[in-house]
Amino acid sequence: MPVAELQLRRGAAVGLVVDAERRPTAFVKTHAEGAYFARERNGLALANRVIAPRVRAPRLLETDEFGRRLVMEHVAGTPLRHLWRRRYWGPTDDDVHLAVALGTWLARYHALGDGPPDPAIAEAKAEATVEAIERAGRWLGARCRAAAIDLAHRLADQVAADGRPAAACHGDFTLGNVLAVAAPPVIPSAARNLDCRELAGRWWTPTRSRFLVAGAPRNDIQGAGGCLRVIDFGSSGAGLGETDLAAFRASLHTTLDVLPGGGRAADRLWSAFLDGYGTGWSRAALDLCGLYVLAHAVAEPYDFPSPAPPKRLWETYLLLRNVLRLRNWVNNRGCPISG
Repeated sequence: MPVAELQLRRGAAVGLVVDAERRPTAFVKTHAEGAYFARERNGLALANRVIAPRVRAPRLLETDEFGRRLVMEHVAGTPLRHLWRRRYWGPTDDDVHLAVALGTWLARYHALGDGPPDPAIAEAKAEATVEAIERAGRWLGARCRAAAIDLAHRLADQVAADGRPAAACHGDFTLGNVLAVAAPPVIPSAARNLDCRELAGRWWTPTRSRFLVAGAPRNDIQGAGGCLRVIDFGSSGAGLGETDLAAFRASLHTTLDVLPGGGRAADRLWSAFLDGYGTGWSRAALDLCGLYVLAHAVAEPYDFPSPAPPKRLWETYLLLRNVLRLRNWVNNRGCPISG
């Protein structure tokens, strides 16, 4: 019987479902907390409704509410962050087309949560931004910190006055959560006989799961030049759609813009992404969300547990770049993400 080994990853147990020849056929994810399970289940279910060229989310195959377990399509791909960083000196035409397609997909995903305008959304984002600025305050100085907080409140007032609708947000829309796929995966039609063992601890940790899976290849990928899969919907929910745009722009910055000569590539891909997304975004909302993303990056610059020394050194370099970027932005009353 096929066996999938599960590993711990960011508050969830994840692993692959394999067939009799040990080929991966599905991906299983068991959340430790019900809130994250509900967000990922709802966000992925919404994403499965989006139809866009060359981009989609993994198919949700089965849901176990009691066990907080999701079984979804297995996607073998390369994070877009790694792919684009290899070509930071100049993206290819297909990279630009992928950026357009990714913007189109995100706009259609956001539209699925098109609720009525709610000033509370802007207020909540302002509160989160101020809290992030406070935690990043030791890097800013008293004057810059006060100016950043004032800027956050003024932007939130403008967003509330504009009456931005609630969008279906991904919540962590970065290049690391987009996989580039070159070949059609195997899509299982069913997954049965889940048998996970409960062990002692703060929450149950399945070490092994058994599945009986029937599957067949599905050739439904659009575009001969490869396609993209958007993953990790554990932070999804209703909010300002510009949150995802700001996270994507910040990801371009830390992937490309911080490298020598990478700024032009980041700007080109950002422009292409906005072309695909369309005009349904607000500059004030994008500025507010961009301030939050940048302040949060300064407040929490390091991964835990501590990575290897080379990565820690890279994280420190990004911290120094983000501190300088945040201080310049606030002091000049400019906006580094609006383009």
